[in-house]
Amino acid sequence: MPVLPALDIVYWPAVVDFKHDSLKARPDGDILVGFMEGSLRTNEDVENAKLMRAKCQLIIAFGSCSCYGNVHGLANEWDI
Repeated sequence: MPVLPALDIVYWPAVVDFKHDSLKARPDGDILVGFMEGSLRTNEDVENAKLMRAKCQLIIAFGSCSCYGNVHGLANEWDI
C-alpha cells in the first residue's frame, strides 16, 4: 500500500511489538489519530482505551465490537 510509508505508526500491539511504556511516555495529545477495534471487556481494556484517549487528538472506533460491544458486550448483561 503506497500510503504506509507516509504513516508514523507509534503503537499497534496486534502487529508490532511496541510496549505500553513507549505509549505512556509520549505527551498527551501527541498522536494525531488513534484507531481502536475490539470491545472493552476487562479493566485492562478500559485502561488502554483511557491511555489512548489521553495520547490521541482523535479516536476512531471501528468494527462492531468497539462500536456496539457485539458478542463480548453481551457478557455484561446478565449475572451468572
